[in-house]
Amino acid sequence: MKKYRFLLIALLVTSFFVSCGKKNTPLLDECGCFLDMESAKKQAAKNNQDILVIVTSDGDDYISQQFISDIIKTKAFEEQIGKKYTIFHFDFSQKAYEKTVAPENATKEEKQKAEQFALLMQTGYQFACLLDCKYTPSIFLLTKDGYVISEVEYEDEILDVDDFSTLLQNYNQISAELNEKVLATTTGTNLEKVVAIDELYNSTEETYQPFMLDLAKQIPTLDKKNESGLIGKYLVLAAESEAIALYTKGDIGGAVKTYVDATSNPYMEASQKQECYYLAAYLLGSSGSEDYNLILNYLNLALSSDSTSDKSDYIQSAISYYKGLLQDGAGEKAPDKQ
Repeated sequence: MKKYRFLLIALLVTSFFVSCGKKNTPLLDECGCFLDMESAKKQAAKNNQDILVIVTSDGDDYISQQFISDIIKTKAFEEQIGKKYTIFHFDFSQKAYEKTVAPENATKEEKQKAEQFALLMQTGYQFACLLDCKYTPSIFLLTKDGYVISEVEYEDEILDVDDFSTLLQNYNQISAELNEKVLATTTGTNLEKVVAIDELYNSTEETYQPFMLDLAKQIPTLDKKNESGLIGKYLVLAAESEAIALYTKGDIGGAVKTYVDATSNPYMEASQKQECYYLAAYLLGSSGSEDYNLILNYLNLALSSDSTSDKSDYIQSAISYYKGLLQDGAGEKAPDKQ
């Protein structure tokens, strides 16, 4: 089966689900599919449907071109697939890129439309990064909340709506099971919700766990006394989510502070504090900071937090490295993150 590699060039961030159109006005492509995930999620919630994500490269990839013409643009697709799923279709082709450039002597409306589509392309790339999308066409099934159920193992030879519909039916059971787990996170006592969130998070493939960060960040609020023993774990995840968002905006200090502040929570375990201090030091080092004293401070705090951990030897070597930089003002590249 021949497929075309998909080039991932966007930064991986966790807060990219933005609406790119006018308020309450969903953006649709020529096939009638949603172009922005926020509108797709609203529609899916309204209709209580899973979201079918289709990533293509029309014209640049002949399989995508056939898939679009023989499946997506057909009346049968609208009747068989469009009524069961909310469809989010993102195309990365040259045709799509051309829409990001306003024509010569463009009107104000044409310029705004080009800018709008450029934003769609940017958020679409970020979305594809989180999905770990490597080729086109790629197809994924998400819950109405935007949690990944599964990648759909699409075969290039499937260019008929009936066959595609049959393929999707293979995912009905896994969809039902995951949606049941999602429902459990909204019912029962706060502690029961916490247990359900943790079960859902742990049962999700690691690649797709970032889609659940907003849900996971509810745990410290739902379980303020740490009856579940899970607060520390999800405080680290929440800190990482916030730090990544700040780091990609160029706010290195804010990203570092996010990790350091997390350590003040009384329910943080020693290994979790170590992770936060270590990541604070790593962010500073990887950003090119020459404040070696501050980096050493965080590394020493990481080491003292849990001196018997598996990471202690590596942290000690990093401490030696930065001490050397302080002594001679030069050194080789800092150790890679472990």
